[in-house]
Amino acid sequence: MTDWPHSRGPDGQRVPTLDWDQLSPPQGKGGASRTRLGWLVVWMSGTLLSFIVAALSVRMLSEKLTAFEMMSVRSAGGLIILFLLAAARPEVLEGLRAHRLPLQAARNLVHFVSQIC
Repeated sequence: MTDWPHSRGPDGQRVPTLDWDQLSPPQGKGGASRTRLGWLVVWMSGTLLSFIVAALSVRMLSEKLTAFEMMSVRSAGGLIILFLLAAARPEVLEGLRAHRLPLQAARNLVHFVSQIC
């Protein structure tokens, strides 16, 4: 087995390896249950599906729209989804604060340009 440089402590002694047989699942409120794992699978599958749809739609639209137009449509769609979410659940807006608004605008502009590039 390779002796990695970080496998030794500051005193030069070998750090004990992790014994996977002694690990136990998390307990308490954040524990892993079948329901939580089921929801995890659902959310991850939905995420994967949305990435696939986004990649395929960009390939299909690239013949008709420029990158700027595609990103504008994508951003507008995201805003529509956020507005619908805020209309359906107004308590979501309680956590929003307008701190450092110019910095947020700069971040969004950089993100938009980087997505186009």
